[in-house]
Amino acid sequence: PNEKGDTRFRFQGLLKSKNEEGNTRFHMQWDRLSDDRMVSDFRDSEFNVSKIKESYLEFAHYREQSLVEVTVRPRLNEFQSLSQELPSAVYSIRPFEIWNTGIISENYLSGSYLDYTFANRLDKELKHRESGRISTLNTIYRPFSFGGFSVTPKGGIIGIYYSKSPDRDAAGQFLYTYGGDVNARVSKEFETVKHTLEPYAQYLGYTRPQVPVDDYFIFSILDGYDRLDQVRFGLRQLFFSKQNPI
Repeated sequence: PNEKGDTRFRFQGLLKSKNEEGNTRFHMQWDRLSDDRMVSDFRDSEFNVSKIKESYLEFAHYREQSLVEVTVRPRLNEFQSLSQELPSAVYSIRPFEIWNTGIISENYLSGSYLDYTFANRLDKELKHRESGRISTLNTIYRPFSFGGFSVTPKGGIIGIYYSKSPDRDAAGQFLYTYGGDVNARVSKEFETVKHTLEPYAQYLGYTRPQVPVDDYFIFSILDGYDRLDQVRFGLRQLFFSKQNPI
């Protein structure tokens, strides 16, 4: 209790489990505080209150050809601003080759109900944001090898549907993605270790989105698409042990 006699508390928990095969897992954790000053007020070596932990529930099931993930991320502390996932789900199938063309297809589908809730002090002043959201990300790519070089052109689409928007109507978003990777691999073997160098260059581009950003809600960076042309260069270094191969 504090000097005014108010009861202050912190309630934390963690629960996780997985099956024997390891392809199904469950994780739940929570952190409930009585007020936003608990962390700063109780700074004592005998009572150490660390920073506020994230509260969420996550279920995942992996199969040979697909995976499913379901997440629930509620706001437990009213003094926090949070984009709640009530819930969100992701479904993906294993990348596959289209007939015998060498072209690989990757596909992701997600659905969620999102509710961006502001802290109590701000909630009355700022507009409430909530919407159902369905998105699809579909990409195709084709690797080509030329001696020690590998070139992989890529292309795809991103589509998003929102059940609500700032003007309360449904809204959608659509854009194309394009780009590619170029990399080379050089290796040298020593007595116990193999050292590999991979210089690479990556290009990623987005077409201009079909809908202006002001016409739909932004819950995270996954909603803030814009026209993009990006080039990245880098160097990977890999070390492989001959004595203890993976």
